[in-house]
Amino acid sequence: MMAEMLAKHRKQRRSLTIFTAALLHDIGKTVLDLYFKIHVHATVSEISEEGMDILDAERAALGIDHQKLGEIIASRWRFPPEVAAAIGYHHTPLKIVEHREIAATVYMANHLVKRFETPPEDNGELSIEHDPVFQERGINKGLAEDLQQQVIDALEGIKDFLHSV
Repeated sequence: MMAEMLAKHRKQRRSLTIFTAALLHDIGKTVLDLYFKIHVHATVSEISEEGMDILDAERAALGIDHQKLGEIIASRWRFPPEVAAAIGYHHTPLKIVEHREIAATVYMANHLVKRFETPPEDNGELSIEHDPVFQERGINKGLAEDLQQQVIDALEGIKDFLHSV
């Protein structure tokens, strides 16, 4: 939902592609959780407690991180290349040239949704004001907060609808 709102705000076409990429962006993490839960969770937790970033921790434990695994899965499932690329770079959109804008939208949506649970300074993320992905796309703190409120309002509407059924 957040990715779709960002795409509309930024007048990006291909909102269904962006929605699909955002929906599936952590498919690699899901597969890792399903198949390697006990060993990987313990190893990644230990490594990340040492201050290592989660992607580095996954690579240290498995030789691959969840975004790269997700990109491989999306490619094998024959999703469009831009969906696979957005999944493969949803933590690092500035490292990709082709399909960067879709990856950046998924990145921003992911960060904004995470902020509902944990302030960025508590999880090692950059603030919106200092994050080059947000800066380059003209998304400031005020706009981010407006988008977050729109998501909250939309979710409340869905909740009200479901309670009325």
